[in-house]
Amino acid sequence: MQNKDQEKVELDGCPDFDQVIESLENLYNSLDLSDEEMDQISCDTHETFEDVKFELLPSFDENGMPVTLTRNAPDEKSKDNPYTLAFTLSEKDIISFHRIQEVINPILFRFALDGSLWLVEHHEESFFRFSHYSEEEILASFTIPKGSEKFCIGYPGGIIIDRNNNLYILDVIQQTVHKFSSEGEYDSAFQDLLSSFDSFSDLRDFDIAEEEQQLLLTDFVKGSVIKISLQGGQVAEILLREGESSLRLKNVTGIAAMPDGQYFVVDPFEKRIMKISNKDVRLEVYPMAQDQGYNLPFCSQIYAHIAGFIFLVDLESQIMHLYNLSGALKGIFHAGPQSLTPEICFGCLDVSKEGKVFFINRLTGNVHCLHYHF
Repeated sequence: MQNKDQEKVELDGCPDFDQVIESLENLYNSLDLSDEEMDQISCDTHETFEDVKFELLPSFDENGMPVTLTRNAPDEKSKDNPYTLAFTLSEKDIISFHRIQEVINPILFRFALDGSLWLVEHHEESFFRFSHYSEEEILASFTIPKGSEKFCIGYPGGIIIDRNNNLYILDVIQQTVHKFSSEGEYDSAFQDLLSSFDSFSDLRDFDIAEEEQQLLLTDFVKGSVIKISLQGGQVAEILLREGESSLRLKNVTGIAAMPDGQYFVVDPFEKRIMKISNKDVRLEVYPMAQDQGYNLPFCSQIYAHIAGFIFLVDLESQIMHLYNLSGALKGIFHAGPQSLTPEICFGCLDVSKEGKVFFINRLTGNVHCLHYHF
């Protein structure tokens, strides 16, 4: 026992990293354990990749001091603590398209209402490929030329699938929306009707309000939400820069619709989230965790789920914030080189009907699944 105490003192006072490692090795070698005992220790401490709970760090208390969350006592965490939500990367839910066909540079994907999935690839410089998957079966696949001419796409910034499996593509280069059938047929009537209205200034994001059968688009320059029908007609424009200062947004980027028709809009510069009713009444404005000491510098994607969560993702910093529908921050997941998951790089995201978060891993081209735990 005296030798072990002496070893501990040497470790505590040792400023040199190599000496620490050497001391640990000496301590390990001094443990007289049989092979069976070592195997039992290895078995007890082993965790598979899909079982790892990634706690939400760094966390801060109300005084701005770092908080370390305990892994083994979740019941002891306060339900009011905004950093109690844990995440699990599920290896069994990985979607690998390489087993089905050669996938090159996947940039977007989206789940249809029936659970099938559409994947968009920048397959070659001159065209984009759209593929429809049901589990490991390809239901349809077609290509669309890249360009500014009719029937071409400049660059797809988003994809939406309606209940009839029509595809809507947000073109961030041409500043318009294209509509295609599930077989790749271009809807000229939709485009002609859409073009008959005032041109858009700077479209950043869009979503679909299923109940109203409308598309919701954010115009960054105008600071507005534009509603268009699924046939291409403009329904309304909500200018969010007007009105009371407490219910006003200057620069709008992300937008996410709920099944009941409510939708959420993000102003990443003001760091605010606005909740709007299906009648376009501004309900509330929430701060993007400005008082939590750990902020998103810029939000590039937003999603909402019927279970009661809003997902804000900043692709540059590789950080995802989760809020409930009252605007309270409930969790943070950090990917990228400086995180616990350096093998993960967030690309496009989508949320399934079950509430699972799926995202393209830019490092592998596969779609990974992230569970969050209440």
